[in-house]
Amino acid sequence: MLKIKFAVFAVLMFVTAVAGATEVPTPTLKSYREWKSDKVQSVINRITMTKVLVTRSKAEANIKNVSAFERQLIQENWNLEVAKDLSVTDYFVLYLTQQNQSDRFLKVAAKLTPAEVAELMEAYSKALTNPGSDSNESPGVTLPAQATSLMGKGIQ
Repeated sequence: MLKIKFAVFAVLMFVTAVAGATEVPTPTLKSYREWKSDKVQSVINRITMTKVLVTRSKAEANIKNVSAFERQLIQENWNLEVAKDLSVTDYFVLYLTQQNQSDRFLKVAAKLTPAEVAELMEAYSKALTNPGSDSNESPGVTLPAQATSLMGKGIQ
């Protein structure tokens, strides 16, 4: 009988909570530092988990898994270096452009430091002017020399 009362109470609490939640909260936009910190921390967490898996596999003498997890650990360490190098331009391209709030740029502008704003403006300026562009390049995109030397030759 006690279990039934508890179940009814739990259902009533859930229904009350759902009925009271008529307004969907708007997710807050992350600042550049918050976004980058989240990316770095996410990779660090994956590295920690992978290290645990390597240790467990070694303890179980599962050589096949050890090898796979060690490769994964190498990849995650490389991912950490990439995450540490994320710039404010990456933040703009990878995060802000994916947000659907109409006032996202206004909200984030208040969170950026003057140095971050300057970096964004510099990247935007380079994308517009693209110094040294030639007929082999699209506006705002610079191809490496290896790629331009292969243009028109296709994959061989």
